[in-house]
Parts: sequence; structure tokens; C-alpha cells
Amino acid sequence: MTTTTSPTTSEIHRAARGSTLSLLGAAVSALGTFALTVVVAHGTTQVEAGIFFATTSLFVIVTSIGQLGTDTGLVYFLARAVELDRRHLLQDYVRVALVPVQVCAVVMGLVLLVGAPEIARLTNPSATTEATHALRALALLVPFVGLESVLLSATRGLGLMRPYVVVEQILRPTLQLVLAVLILATGTAVDLAWSWSLPYLVAGLLALRWWRRLVPRRTTAGATPDRVPGVAREFWSFSGPRSLASAAQTAMQRLDIVLVAALAGPGPAAVYTAATRFVVAGQLARTAVSLAVQPYFARALAREGHEGVAPLYRTSTAWLMAVTWPLFWVLVLDGRPMMRIFGAEYATGTDVLVLLGVAMLVATFCGDVDVLLIMAGRTRASMTNILTAFALNLGLDLWLIPEHGIVGAAVGWACAIVVKNLLALVQVAWILRVHPVGRPTVIVAALATGCLCGSVGLARLVLGDGVEAAAAGVIVGTALYAVGLYLARVDLALDALGGLVRRRTRSSA
Repeated sequence: MTTTTSPTTSEIHRAARGSTLSLLGAAVSALGTFALTVVVAHGTTQVEAGIFFATTSLFVIVTSIGQLGTDTGLVYFLARAVELDRRHLLQDYVRVALVPVQVCAVVMGLVLLVGAPEIARLTNPSATTEATHALRALALLVPFVGLESVLLSATRGLGLMRPYVVVEQILRPTLQLVLAVLILATGTAVDLAWSWSLPYLVAGLLALRWWRRLVPRRTTAGATPDRVPGVAREFWSFSGPRSLASAAQTAMQRLDIVLVAALAGPGPAAVYTAATRFVVAGQLARTAVSLAVQPYFARALAREGHEGVAPLYRTSTAWLMAVTWPLFWVLVLDGRPMMRIFGAEYATGTDVLVLLGVAMLVATFCGDVDVLLIMAGRTRASMTNILTAFALNLGLDLWLIPEHGIVGAAVGWACAIVVKNLLALVQVAWILRVHPVGRPTVIVAALATGCLCGSVGLARLVLGDGVEAAAAGVIVGTALYAVGLYLARVDLALDALGGLVRRRTRSSA
């Protein structure tokens, strides 16, 4: 008798392998980003660090706007094209996405280059000259960000995570760290912002080479003049709302740094950036799972409808919680030792860790709810949620930062995170009739909360309220948590994650 695997189980196992690979890349990316922050914090003054973080944050916002929402659109349409046996449209979708993105990127790069002095006066009024030099170093590389984003999104749409992991998660952050160390160690006159921008040149060219190697194997026909207009209308009707939503999403993560620099000064901006790096590390893990499950959400919805996606949604939520909740609980329980990594003058960022840690616990319990909403074709609903959260974030920042500084910025971002995820959760429950609560998510929530909170609390009771007690509690709690995950590996489908150890087969790719 032949045993067959259900489509849902097969999707979970393929998503698990992609998630594992992406999580490994996210770990490297998080370490590189965190190390870069430590290097800049110790290698420059707090004011210089604030200028670097504020200008690079503005660069991230600008490049996100220039991607026009094509990253999600390409994953959605290419994954569906593969599932519905429409592979002849793959090249068409990429061409339709790439040309507008490159035109927009060139225009934005020129605006950033020419308008650097005026932009610097608004974002860094106390250090206009230094900010101008940094902005011009960043402006020249904007087009390569768009090139990298489009082509790596296309490879993810095919279900291939390796190009994204190698180029975006490993190579680029590593190059940024190495260049920053070289610039600071040698004392050269080269602006530190070049360490951030130049790796995008390498990443963009590598993404182009990787895609060209894949195209002959993955497509059967090129674009035809009568087909492209229909493909363009279909693609941009979906991706259009995503362009605004994606820009607002990135702005929620980065604009508060720019506003802190403008309203409170570059010094507080450096402290706030350092504090938020821990949250960003958790978000990288969240993104790793999200990027891996995106195409499988799209395929499951195209093939089986709402019922087919529910098991994958709940299981992927459990994976997401499993890799992020320990970090976020540590931020909430005691983040003082973590802030001291950047120096004694950065200790004032501890309250930021608590506020954002609580918000991220709520957000990750909702799972990849926004991704699921988008893969169901509800891009306008997603856009509305993100714009609502962004308006709340911006309003709270402008109101609270002048008086409360970085704590006000943290309140704004934390509220925006919670509102965005809860809105999407209600909509997914109403539209798709699915929710993240199930046996896997309950197990992870109980394990993470019990192990971390119990161990840290007991350590404080026995050893006192010190750094040593906190460290001991975290170590013991993490060990117990790992044992718990191992015992629950079948319920959490963690056995599927071991598939990465074996060479990925042609069918899984």
C-alpha cells in the first residue's frame, strides 16, 4: 500500500525547510546588524553615531518607497503561476516590475543627491554638513537596491530561498560590517555612510547574475507584446496598494529614528537606535519565517481555499513564536545588561526595550497575519491597516518626542505595532475564517512564558536583583525552553525543520 502525503502536510514541510534556511540567514543578518551598531557606537561619538543612524534610516525609507510594493507582488504572482502551470508568464511579471522600480529609483537617487543640504537641515539641524556628506554617499546606490529587491523577490516567488539568504541576509550585512570596521580602524577621510551603501552595489549585481542563471531553467517563453499589457494591469492592480503600504511599513520602523534626531538631537537618536536593534533582531527572525511561507500561503489559497491554509498559518505562527518569544521576554524582564553592550551612556534606552518587547509579544502571537491577508488578495485591507498604524505612530511621535524623547518614540511605535496586527487579525478571522490559536501556538506560549519568566523570577529571588542573577535566569530558562521544544517537536512540526540538513531535492525547490 502506498502512503501519500496530503498537500497541506507537504506545504508545511517545504515551508519548514525554507524557514530553516531563512532563519540561519536571519541569524547572520541580525548578528551583522547588531555588530555594526556596536562598532559605530564605540568607534564614534554619540552625535556622529546619531547622524549615521538617522541618514541610513532615511535611505531605507527612500529605497522602500522606490520598490513600489513589487516584492510582495512578485512572490504572489510567481507562486500562483507555478501552482497554476502558467510558467510562461514568469519573465513577463519580472519585466513589468523591474522597469518602473528602476525608473523610480533613479529619480529618487537624484532627488536625494541634489537635495541633500535641504534634507540634512530638516533631519539633522545641528550637524547639517556631516549629514549632507552622508546623504550624498547613500544617494548614488539607490538604483542597486531596487535591482536587488526585484530579482530576489522573483526567486522567492519560485520557492527558492537560497539567493535571498546568501545575498541579502549574509553577504550584504557582512560587507557593511567589514567596511565600517575598515573605515573606523584606518581613520580614513571616507564617510562612514559608504560602508552602508557600497554593499548594495555588490548585492544588486549578484542578484542579477543569479536570476539570469535561473531564467533559462524556470521559464519557457519570453514576453510578447500583446500579453504584457494584460500582465501589467493584473500585476499593478495588486501591487499598487502594496507600494504605499510597504513605504508606510518601513517608515514605522525607521522614521522614528529620523524624528528623534530632528526633534531631540543626534545623541538620543543613537541611544534609541541601539535599543531598537534588539527588536530588529527579533523582526529579522519574523521576516525569515514570513518570507519562507509567503509562496506557500499563495499556493494553498489558490489550490484549496481558506480551509487549506489554516494548518500552515497556525504552525508557522508557532515557529515564529518559538524563535522570537525568548528574546522578547528577556527584553521585557530585564534589558539593562543588554544596553550596556553599547556603553554606559546608552543605558537610558532600557525603557524602550520594555515597551517594544511587550508590543512584539502581541504581534508575534498574531503570526504572519498581514502576509496571509495579502496572499488572499486583500492588499487594500492591508494598506488601510498599515496606513492607520502609521498615522497613529506619526501622531504620537510628534506629540511625545519633544517632551519625552526616546520613550515617546517607543510608545508611538509600540502602539502602531499592536494596532496593525490586531486589525489584520480581526479581518483574517472575518474574511478567511482562520485564526492563529491552536495546539502549537499554545504549547510555545506556555513554554516560553513559563521557562523564561519562571527562571528569571526565581534567580532574582535567590541571587538578588543584579546582572549575574539575570544572566543565570536567562541561561537556565533558555535551556529548559530548548528541552521543552524538543519534547514537543512533533506537535510543532519541528521535525520538518531537520530537512535542511539533507540536500534539498529538485521537487522541493
